[in-house]
Amino acid sequence: MPPVSQQSSGKLKGFKLFPRNLDCLWSSCLGEDGAKRIMRFLYHVARGMVSRRRSGKTLVEQVTDSEHHLKPFATHVFKSRAGILDIDVNMHLNNASLILATEFARWNLIGSTDLLGHAFKNRWAFMLGSQAVRYRHEIHAFHSYEVRTSLLAADDSWMWLRHTVHSDNRMCAHVLTRVIIKQGRKTIHPHDVFRLIGVDPNSVGKPEDSEEVQGFLKWDAEAATHMKNNPT
Repeated sequence: MPPVSQQSSGKLKGFKLFPRNLDCLWSSCLGEDGAKRIMRFLYHVARGMVSRRRSGKTLVEQVTDSEHHLKPFATHVFKSRAGILDIDVNMHLNNASLILATEFARWNLIGSTDLLGHAFKNRWAFMLGSQAVRYRHEIHAFHSYEVRTSLLAADDSWMWLRHTVHSDNRMCAHVLTRVIIKQGRKTIHPHDVFRLIGVDPNSVGKPEDSEEVQGFLKWDAEAATHMKNNPT
């Protein structure tokens, strides 16, 4: 999957004040509670907005062609570094922090597009329905990593996003996420969202056409049944 941008080896060679390193410093020096985590989310949204301003193009303009069709393998890249509060006793990024990194990546993506303005204007809420994770390699303490996000499919309600997490020139984890946008109790049709930000909905895949999504939906249905049958 060719990303929009690439990153060199994740080893710490001269700690420069790149945006991904500032987040590492935040985690390492300031700690993290609810308020500080919200600030980290806002920081990554701002990073996306700054990236958009510097490039002169929104993320959508970078990953679509002249007819607003998504380019094959269109990918958003979020970069960060494993800070002291992101790691565990094994001195690597812990499982929960990896999941948090994918959420930071989604907010960074929102800041890189016109979605943020529409979300504020329409009071949209981005909600996660379910998520599946496959871990493969560890991400060492203070090493840089990147989360590559791509849109796999969408139906009348849900969007499926794939996150792959990379460090030291290897894929470390694979995450599949099911996301919905709400306005109060109303579900916003994904195709309406795509049109607002300049993406042709017909260029977005359908769940039934993706074996990856179909396998996810089978697991999701079995999990939902188990939760219904075991409510406590």
